Amino acid sequence: MILLYKNEALKQLKRIGTADLLKVKRKIQFIKDNPLLGKRLQGKHSGQLCVRAWPLRIIYTFDPPSQTVEIITVDYRGQVYK
Repeated sequence: MILLYKNEALKQLKRIGTADLLKVKRKIQFIKDNPLLGKRLQGKHSGQLCVRAWPLRIIYTFDPPSQTVEIITVDYRGQVYK
């Protein structure tokens, strides 16, 4: 399984506090192990999946043929869907 990060996601990870960062790292490992268990999104985020790491959301895509997970964004719930 290949795990990629968009530049936006890397910038956001640097701004997250240490307590929330541990939650995010744990959820990213969960995504890497089980990429299809995230909630499928609709609308402008169609084709993407979301996992909650309260109070944050991790938005990502999964490409089954290449077994690639790309983390698109990591942000607080109120900001992530804008």
